[in-house]
Amino acid sequence: MASSVGVEGAPEDKPVLHVVVVGFHHKKGCQIEYAYPPLLEGQPPDSHDLPDEWKYLPFLALPDGAHNFEEDFIYFHLPGRGGSKKTVYGVSCYRQIDAKDLINREADITRETVQKSVCVLSHLPLFGLIKAKLELCTAAYFEERDFSKVTILKELHDNLSGLLCSDLIDGPQAFIGLSARDLVLRFKHKLLVIFKLLLLERRVLFYSSPVGRLSTTLLSLLSLFPGVIQQGLSESISHKIGAQISTELILSDFGIDTEEYLEVQLSAVPDSNLDPENVVSEDEFKRNQIDIVGETVPKAGLDSAVVLTVQDGSKNSAERDEDADLSSKTSTSTYSTASELTSPTNMSGISSDWEKVEKMEVEEAENELKALSSSENGLTPRSSDGDNVGDSGGMIESDITPKSSPILSPSPFPTDEFGFPLAIFTKGSVCHPYLALQHHELLQDVNIRSFLVGATNILFKQRRHLTDVIVDIEDDKIEIYDAELRKQLHLHTADLRFADFLVKHVVEERDDIFLDGTGWEGGDEWVRSQFCLYLLSLLSTTENGARETNYHDFNTQFVEAYKTTHNYRLWKATQHDGIDAMHTGHPFMGQYSAADIKLRLSHVMQNTERGKRLGTAVAKTGQAVNSAVQQTGKAVGGALNQAKSAMSNWWAHLNQGPEGE
Repeated sequence: MASSVGVEGAPEDKPVLHVVVVGFHHKKGCQIEYAYPPLLEGQPPDSHDLPDEWKYLPFLALPDGAHNFEEDFIYFHLPGRGGSKKTVYGVSCYRQIDAKDLINREADITRETVQKSVCVLSHLPLFGLIKAKLELCTAAYFEERDFSKVTILKELHDNLSGLLCSDLIDGPQAFIGLSARDLVLRFKHKLLVIFKLLLLERRVLFYSSPVGRLSTTLLSLLSLFPGVIQQGLSESISHKIGAQISTELILSDFGIDTEEYLEVQLSAVPDSNLDPENVVSEDEFKRNQIDIVGETVPKAGLDSAVVLTVQDGSKNSAERDEDADLSSKTSTSTYSTASELTSPTNMSGISSDWEKVEKMEVEEAENELKALSSSENGLTPRSSDGDNVGDSGGMIESDITPKSSPILSPSPFPTDEFGFPLAIFTKGSVCHPYLALQHHELLQDVNIRSFLVGATNILFKQRRHLTDVIVDIEDDKIEIYDAELRKQLHLHTADLRFADFLVKHVVEERDDIFLDGTGWEGGDEWVRSQFCLYLLSLLSTTENGARETNYHDFNTQFVEAYKTTHNYRLWKATQHDGIDAMHTGHPFMGQYSAADIKLRLSHVMQNTERGKRLGTAVAKTGQAVNSAVQQTGKAVGGALNQAKSAMSNWWAHLNQGPEGE
């Protein structure tokens, strides 16, 4: 079988693509100084030219703020070349050296220190294994003190090419350097919140410095999901990263013709009294119609007020509000042009028309959700009174019909009997263990529906409107800006029991400190197995469990939100024999006890802002009381000492009295 080609004639299954040296030039910034084999065919190894798909490679291999550290490492992702969707995995080690120590100092070196990184690009996600080899090679390369000696880099390429193979990703080598125990020790009960957050496919930013700890934390977190490190990242940035950032939604990239996209038509209000002068013709309506999806929306005639293409469950509340605003701008029942529509003097007319609609939205909200769900199964949506939703007779006629057969495409990578790995990072959901500042515009691309990215620059944190959640690793803080998302991620009692079970086993003191973390219980593999069991129980509950009795332990709002995600819908579309044998319900379900109350209070005090403020107030009050007690004790103690001294003198005088006489 012929292998696919991803890098100009190189097969995609080739383990090591390039060994690259990136340096910092005082005028040109970060640039490629050496590559073996050359990045572009026909170019010399020391060429500075880059493929269009990898134009951000220098900024990833030598990250922002690298001058603040003597040495560090970084994990990052690059897109495949030549139209390939396969992710290229990068590992880079960078160091600094004093310019005066160089044997062969080039003329363009004007600073006191020289910064360079050695980078390995591979098709295999063996981050830790590659890093272990790369660190030794980088140290030896700098010890030469002559960067023109590149023989060691060629030997590194040949050595890794002979060492790495695809069979290694199915073994423990895939998790080298990715410690699940460290995650529990760092985040404690919050780790379960982050785990559930990633399942919901939201826009998540991790912030920390140095970059080595940041990228390791992200990949360690992904290692909690079965199979994601080994296979689940293979299309994690297949959104045409090298292309210009788009402001138009490319529906074909999301496969709308085969799954969750529906066409919704809202007809005009028949009883509204319209001024004939304001009614537009069909030709004028077509000319003024606003294109909201990057391509012409099918016209439905004069009686159509709004034509929308929506994706069930794929948008958060803010995006739906923006779509509602945009759809109101396309209304042509009262205004003839978009300029009139957006003028302040005409806004009252819009509200008067939609006041009637607003009354029905509350009553029809549940029916619309049922209609969207039933349309996936090829059913005709019906209203609460049993009539078809599209039947006339009401103020608004809604025709909701599937655009095509609701057959989901199979998972882009192999899955096991349980359906793992989940397709979390596909179809516009991207993952970057580190995102360079030069590529920050990625967060504004409308074709990116969700992301998990790491950043070290404070500017990313300041653009909060582009993210749903910011996880600050340094301050141990999770900032969730969506109130509805906070409710979905609220940990119920069973979740707290599970998190507390993990923390107790990981932080438990061992008799031999040298064997700490090497045993089964509390070790890395044990922690991963617990999260695997949790995920299996969740999926089994959604598949076989009753909503009223089983969803509550996982948080009903979370389960309902998770069932609308792309990765769940793709998992649900395929039969998985192994899931039927799994336990239905939360692994820590059970009756409440006094220990649960204590656990809840501890969680509130440690993980909520109100609890932290209360704890700080109690601590300050305790310090004040202790200080007062100490001062009082000193005063009382001084008085007692004086009284004791007086009594001693009196008693001595009494004893000496008869002898003196």
